Amino acid sequence: MMAAASESVAAALLPSALATASRKHKRSGDDFDAAPKRVRFAETSLGLNGSLEPANDPPPSALDHTITLDMFSKFVVNALDERAAGRNVHYNELRRKFRADPRAGELSDEEPPSSNELRMTLHALTGVVSRLGDNCKQLVSDIVACKWVGRDQMFVGEYVRFLGNLVSAHASYMSEVTRMLVGNFGYLSSSEGQIQGYETVARSLMYERVHYALQFILDLVPTAAVSTLWPHLTENYPHRMEKKGEHTAYLTNILRVIDYVPALRQRILALVTERTIRIDVEVQGYLDDLDDEELAQLEADVQDDYEADDDATSVVSDDSNMSDDEEEPLPTTMTSIQTIRETADKLDSLLAILFGHYSLSFPNDSAFEPSDSESATFEMLHRFFTTTIMPTHRSRFTQFLIFWAAQRSPQFSDRFCVSLIDKAFDNARTVRQRTQAASYLASYVARAKLMPTEDIRIIVRVLCRWLGEFIDQRSIECTGPDANRWAGFYAVAQAVMYIFCFRHRELRELDPESIDDDMDEDDINPPASALSATSTSAVMGGRWTPGLDIMNKVITSKFNPLLVCAKHVVDMFAKVASDNEFLFCWSVLDQNKRRGALPRISNGSLPAGMMVFQGMTNGGAGTLDAFFPFDPPTMCPKMKNWIDDLYVEWSNDDEEVGEDDYDDEEDSMMIGGDDEDEDEGTESDDD
Repeated sequence: MMAAASESVAAALLPSALATASRKHKRSGDDFDAAPKRVRFAETSLGLNGSLEPANDPPPSALDHTITLDMFSKFVVNALDERAAGRNVHYNELRRKFRADPRAGELSDEEPPSSNELRMTLHALTGVVSRLGDNCKQLVSDIVACKWVGRDQMFVGEYVRFLGNLVSAHASYMSEVTRMLVGNFGYLSSSEGQIQGYETVARSLMYERVHYALQFILDLVPTAAVSTLWPHLTENYPHRMEKKGEHTAYLTNILRVIDYVPALRQRILALVTERTIRIDVEVQGYLDDLDDEELAQLEADVQDDYEADDDATSVVSDDSNMSDDEEEPLPTTMTSIQTIRETADKLDSLLAILFGHYSLSFPNDSAFEPSDSESATFEMLHRFFTTTIMPTHRSRFTQFLIFWAAQRSPQFSDRFCVSLIDKAFDNARTVRQRTQAASYLASYVARAKLMPTEDIRIIVRVLCRWLGEFIDQRSIECTGPDANRWAGFYAVAQAVMYIFCFRHRELRELDPESIDDDMDEDDINPPASALSATSTSAVMGGRWTPGLDIMNKVITSKFNPLLVCAKHVVDMFAKVASDNEFLFCWSVLDQNKRRGALPRISNGSLPAGMMVFQGMTNGGAGTLDAFFPFDPPTMCPKMKNWIDDLYVEWSNDDEEVGEDDYDDEEDSMMIGGDDEDEDEGTESDDD
């Protein structure tokens, strides 16, 4: 009896004695508390084989090791026995061990437990993990919440092994453990890996440890991926007001989860798309508050900052790219130019990360047939576009994901364009949905550099044929231009005009008589990437693609789209069409000028007056908004790098259209030099 009592007292005193020994001999190198040798994370067993040591370290004396583990095991068992009996002294001692900040010794005389002491304690707790039920919730919470990612490898290995045994024995702790691990997906301060007396642990290695632990416990409890992990991934997603470092870290880490939990791939990508577009809308809201001069200066400053930054892309694994200054809270008042720049830079970095992620899932060469997995990835992204991006009011940058992805394969481009045409022609859809689809189609066809010339011609023919059939069927109902009643018609007509401004060279075909035997296919139908979208010189001996001549009937009809469509689109179309001897619009424009403007309508996607041609001012107001979602993304230079080789820029060398141009052209409406009968399109009581 006396012997048993002495053994119990010795076990109770064990932690204090070990802590004292640790402080006296912490770096002696000849006891178990000596600083462990550091090895790379990938070279460490992490406790999976039951070992406490890194793979490259020789084990300590077997006898000393066994004695040490036995001493710790007795202390832990004694503390749990006392806890069950209602005595908490040694139980609370266990809790204090894990609640101590490993960096506290730098600021006070009281040195926290060493990693080796905690490691031995964890090993002992793992042996009795079945006893850590509801009566020990506080202890488990302290262990789960302890500072572990920046400790030495041997401790990390034992810690991960403990977590695995814990969730296997007690499913009720799975949520708490998962919440802790996902909580480490955000920005980790470099100080987390700077524990006095130990080598610094890089931020990238800390993230690697978190993912290893998460993958380890999910391998043990696979059903937790959907039931437990997914809710925590959503709950822990940073608020849109958080700093860039928090967002980029979390986005990079949540995308990493897809590697070992592929079942969550679609959910994760849908989530990050939805959260990214929230910031997109916020940026656009700020830009709307700036006047033209302020906006131009801001865009120039953003580009200057980007060009001055040697490390333009943000990579979470590179410690130099994230300063601890980014941990400071964001100001509550978001009004300054600097705040706008920071928010735009945050969005730019997030989109660059998303482009990098998707680039691993798409073909590098559009000449090759996409694989089934690549096609499935595009279909998934296309669903995100349809359900999240396209319906979002005022989105301006996130949609470039689909712009880029669609050009990775001609099949993807066809799929994207066909879906937009279907939406634009679908009378069952709302006016907003139809006009949005027409705007997206026009903007894509005009800007997508890799789009084959024949595909451009086919799309224009389809749009023109629909316009012609619409006029034939509905003109009897039309008494004059009505922006609300015929909004779908005007959106398609504006789409054709916009495409023509960029693609008139591709829409001009060679006459069969002018084709020489020495011409190859590229001479007859040059690829879009080889043509200038800004040249206004006519191709000698050419004719316009079949079906395009319907635009004469469209423009002279009672619907009068030149009055309703956005003025700067109409004016530029009139100039480009005239310069290429395709069609002369000046007489109708002159009549419309005398008539006066109609009330403006909006498709609800972007504010009125959004620039359609970079460097070109909006010279006036039509009634239909000029919403072209693939206008240059000037505020996102990192993202823009991904699309530069796929993008048709507007660069008009001619002077902008002025009022005097209305009187400088012939009054007759002509297409390709042929006279057409004019419809009476100016008599209407509907203004």
